[in-house]
Amino acid sequence: RQCKKFRLKHNCRHILNVALASGRIIKARTCQKCNLNEKLDGHHEDYYKPLEVIWLCRKCHVSLHRPKVV
Repeated sequence: RQCKKFRLKHNCRHILNVALASGRIIKARTCQKCNLNEKLDGHHEDYYKPLEVIWLCRKCHVSLHRPKVV
């Protein structure tokens, strides 16, 4: 199961990078969660939809994957 998820994630990144290079997708200039103008990561909610991406700064991306425990 983990291997399949990794393969999907890898393919998703590749498709996104090709779309960015060709101009099919334009990268946001600011984080779509906090509006900071920093280096952005593409976040996929669903690896079966590689062109559906939200652009997040590193801090927001990490917090999305590792929510704070109260």
